[in-house]
Amino acid sequence: MYKIRSITPRQGVPISIGSCTVVVGPNNAGKSQFLKDITLCASGRREAAKILQNTDIDFGVSPLEFFRNYIDDLTPDSSGHIYLDGAGFDLTDTASIQYNKNSSASYISSDDDARAHIENTFARQLIAYLTTEARLAFSKHRTNVYRSNQVGVSSLVEAIFDADNSDESWLSGYTRLAFGLSVALDTYSNAGLLELRVAESFPGMYDQGRGESRKIMQKCMRLDEQGDGIRSFVATLGAVKSLSRQVILIDEPEAFLHPPQAYQLGKALGESKFNDKQIICATHSADFLRGLISSREDATVIRVSRTSNSQSINVLKPDELIGLAGDPVLSSGRVLDGIFYRHVIITESDGDAVVYGRISSMLEENGETYYVNSYAKQATAIVATPFKHMKVPHAAIVDLDMIRRKDEFSKLLEVFLQQKDEAERLASQVRSFVDACSAEDLIAKALSDVADLLMLNERSASNSEAKLGRIRSDLRKISKSADKWAGIKRCGLAWPSLTPAAKGDLSNLIDICAESGIFLVPVGEREAWLEPAVPYSNNKKAYTVAALKHISSKSFSKDAEIFQFIMRVHSYLGQQSAL
Repeated sequence: MYKIRSITPRQGVPISIGSCTVVVGPNNAGKSQFLKDITLCASGRREAAKILQNTDIDFGVSPLEFFRNYIDDLTPDSSGHIYLDGAGFDLTDTASIQYNKNSSASYISSDDDARAHIENTFARQLIAYLTTEARLAFSKHRTNVYRSNQVGVSSLVEAIFDADNSDESWLSGYTRLAFGLSVALDTYSNAGLLELRVAESFPGMYDQGRGESRKIMQKCMRLDEQGDGIRSFVATLGAVKSLSRQVILIDEPEAFLHPPQAYQLGKALGESKFNDKQIICATHSADFLRGLISSREDATVIRVSRTSNSQSINVLKPDELIGLAGDPVLSSGRVLDGIFYRHVIITESDGDAVVYGRISSMLEENGETYYVNSYAKQATAIVATPFKHMKVPHAAIVDLDMIRRKDEFSKLLEVFLQQKDEAERLASQVRSFVDACSAEDLIAKALSDVADLLMLNERSASNSEAKLGRIRSDLRKISKSADKWAGIKRCGLAWPSLTPAAKGDLSNLIDICAESGIFLVPVGEREAWLEPAVPYSNNKKAYTVAALKHISSKSFSKDAEIFQFIMRVHSYLGQQSAL
């Protein structure tokens, strides 16, 4: 057994590495460098690593015993030499190492000697580093069936040829699921050569004689002739399944793949244990990650992000990942996508995300902020939790009437605030004020509105369907206004009924929450931001369209309250990123 037990970042404590690990993070954060550093540390070149300072290797036994067992399995030539001509870490390095089995065994007599020797000599045959370029090259080779005695292989067809027939069948099955094409190893078309062919199916080919099988294969397309997507897919799964490496590092497994194929690749990698091989992937794709965690419960997610001076590395453990995947709110939304961005803003609805996101796009050119919809106020705390665990800089924008829900608001404060006592006190003061407002005035207003509706209906010459539609709409408005919190939601801090003391409590609460990432909408809700240019409307879809048109027009000013509000949100996220 040869496994990576843990990795130690240059700034941080050791992080345990399980059998399946996925490295995620925003662009240019260091995900690929993370994998490269593993190869550097594992091969004794720690000084060249940029993110990691060490990899702790688990040999299963003592390093000395592992060394002796390993060389016992190698077959020397008549002179007692072994030529390690197989591909190196990235499967393209074919530099030969001449190794004398007997002489090395005589001078390596301690664990430290053995560990150093394994790092300098054998690590390149124990770890595979599958970059995008390496996978395409790995899939392209046609290889002679006869190969000199060597450790490892240098092409996909060699790996499949050396493996059990079930590997080829397994690989073909997953390729068929993703692309509708099967793959098969062609040992018939060219004498002494191996290559992979693709077809919708290979019916009865193995039941034919050699001559008939040759004719069937020669009519099929070579894998070499296919697009980069299927070649990369086949090479990735084929390498993981058939290579005799203990640790497989895969950089951007989703490269060249559409989202459905990326999902299928992740699912395939998650569904098999691959003879206890250790898999570490660095990905930009939430679809790949979703596919993997849908079929595997022991995956660990490591998020790499870059601050002004260094990289930050945080871990989402398997039990936390299972909770995320199993939660109906978190799994139904695209919450996982957020861990691939530098910043995340949580909103209550798609309309909120679209309008606020449009302004965010005016503040940044690189699209590093991701908006995720919680679908409801009460789910905001749930959605924020995984970002908190992964230390993804995040903020929440919620309507002001969120504070009326004592328990749910308390949960939100608990996720964002280290000390929530003062915020709880202020929220309680505001709730007490609103609840103490007279219900009689609301009743009188509702009855008056109903009377006006009846009178208007009697005088209207509209047809029955039009009347019915208007009545439904007006009744909804009356129902909303007959709520003690309607004034807060409609007017925010500008609600005329607020006393100076209540307004002060509400303003202080808004400020305290904003300092920790909860941005309560001071005007009440999104539909009140752009008045009078965009009138308030209960039709949220129509309002969203009108708001977007106005924000994109020349008449929209960056001095607008909503623009300044989103600027404050971005300022907060920038401060969090710098920590």
